[in-house]
Amino acid sequence: MFVKNKFGIPFEEAGNIITQYWTAALLGALVSTLIVTRLPIRLFLIAIITLAMVITSVIVTSDSLAWLPYLTYGYGFVCAALYNAFIAYGVSFVRQASSKNVSYILVSGSAGAMFSPAISAVAEKVVGLQVVMYAIPLLYGVILLMLLASVKMARPAPCHA
Repeated sequence: MFVKNKFGIPFEEAGNIITQYWTAALLGALVSTLIVTRLPIRLFLIAIITLAMVITSVIVTSDSLAWLPYLTYGYGFVCAALYNAFIAYGVSFVRQASSKNVSYILVSGSAGAMFSPAISAVAEKVVGLQVVMYAIPLLYGVILLMLLASVKMARPAPCHA
């Protein structure tokens, strides 16, 4: 709907963007699975949230349709990578993670995916589509700041003799 309204393209062409998003999401899920096993999870989260914030900022502020397919692929990739990274991050808080822990995290993610369209529809009616879209990179920024604060708080204070 956002793309159709912003760029004035036919609904069918806007539908191709969904295909691009999910194609990239599959790749993002596969690649991020390899990455989260090789990098510190907080570092990966910081990088991928920053990338998501930049991509969404460009999507909502751009007036050029030429870059949209690339941005869509990029955003699909980072969304799936974020999902994997948040699961890995959640499991990292448990000493001996079990399938039960992963299942709880997946249920939470599914609940978020289920409720987000309803929440965004209400927000769109209250403040308008463009405001909701501008809020997305800001929300990524808030999440990034919270993650950075948690990293800072997790470091042990130096001992002074």
